[in-house]
Amino acid sequence: MGDTRLISQCYEKSVELLKRASTPYGFVASAEFAHYHAIWGRDGCIAVLGACAAGEPELLEASRRTLETLATHASEHGQIPNTVWPEEDHWDWGETGCTDVSCWFIIALHHYVRVTRDKTTLQNLWPRALAAFQWLQHQDANGLGLIDSPEAGDWVDSTLNRSGKVLHVNVLYAAAARALAELGSRLDQPLSTRPDDIPWRINTLFWPEREADYAALLRGPAQDGGRTGKFPHAASLSAFQEAARPDRGYYLSHVTFGQFADVCDVLANLLAVLFHIADAQRARRVLDYLAAAKVAEPYPAKAFPGPITPENDRWSMLKPESLRHQAEQWKALPYRYHNAGVWPFIGGFYVLALHQAGRLQEAARTLETLAQANALGREHPWEFREWLAGDTGEPHGAASQTWNAATYILAQHAVEGDAVQL
Repeated sequence: MGDTRLISQCYEKSVELLKRASTPYGFVASAEFAHYHAIWGRDGCIAVLGACAAGEPELLEASRRTLETLATHASEHGQIPNTVWPEEDHWDWGETGCTDVSCWFIIALHHYVRVTRDKTTLQNLWPRALAAFQWLQHQDANGLGLIDSPEAGDWVDSTLNRSGKVLHVNVLYAAAARALAELGSRLDQPLSTRPDDIPWRINTLFWPEREADYAALLRGPAQDGGRTGKFPHAASLSAFQEAARPDRGYYLSHVTFGQFADVCDVLANLLAVLFHIADAQRARRVLDYLAAAKVAEPYPAKAFPGPITPENDRWSMLKPESLRHQAEQWKALPYRYHNAGVWPFIGGFYVLALHQAGRLQEAARTLETLAQANALGREHPWEFREWLAGDTGEPHGAASQTWNAATYILAQHAVEGDAVQL
């Protein structure tokens, strides 16, 4: 398996990083950067996944504290906060409102309970998980059974972003629905939710096919029967049909009125594979496309296969007004930050998806280059930088990124043959 010493060293450094990021309130996003020295919801929940794979008691305890901190600061409507600064007694739900964190909370709680069998924590946090999911259900603005997000409502929250029906958030929504159902069964709490209905809706909306009935989303799967439905305006139907390409190799990024954004969100597509939204054929097409697009070069993996520029920004993802006010380190310029920058935490999910699809040699090679990415630094080796330039591989962003360590731990366990289930 390539450079075994490098791979083992990266695992050890990853576990050490999680321990440094552990506080009395849970996992902070970075132990070395003040802005990230807080319980960021998505970062903390992904850290829980890696901590549970590592299995050390200290990390499992930090996982429980992370979940409890997020649950304690939920809104009165059930929304899980974007960020909590416990020592400052401050928390928020994102500048425009975050939708992905409530999903990640349920997924992480399920993962923690499955590994630890900690029924007491499940009983204590079950009302919060249920309220979070009910809040998510209420984000469906047009009755399609999928949730809507504002601009910058998920992790792509800078000067490049999406809104409307966002693939990334809805894949997490599908995973959260399944996780909640399994948690409920542990407590003999049957749910009226239908988690198996959401993947059908995702595949219908975000992987358009000519023979598909777009308006069927208004009435549910064909086997349901029930009412007929159609949309009063033709713009979205026309856009749907235009996006229905026989050579499609990835899911659409997001859908708004009259726009089916034909852009490959790498993380969202990987999660669609990992959470079994994609069937075997779609999973194969996605992984083939990502390999051909070289999203793992120079390191795994870019947020988008190539940069979005004013010249090719067909879907208005760039926000020039926001760019004027954004601090330099968070501007999504070409091959920087979200705009085709390399994010090593995505690289961990890439290795997992390759392994799950049986591409074992490719997964092992990618794990080694992911270790190389985490080993890079601006001041010293093993900085686990937030992101790397998508063209040169130069490390940027905050050091000691907790989710980098977490997804690397997951990836190495998978490559070494351990059962890793998200």
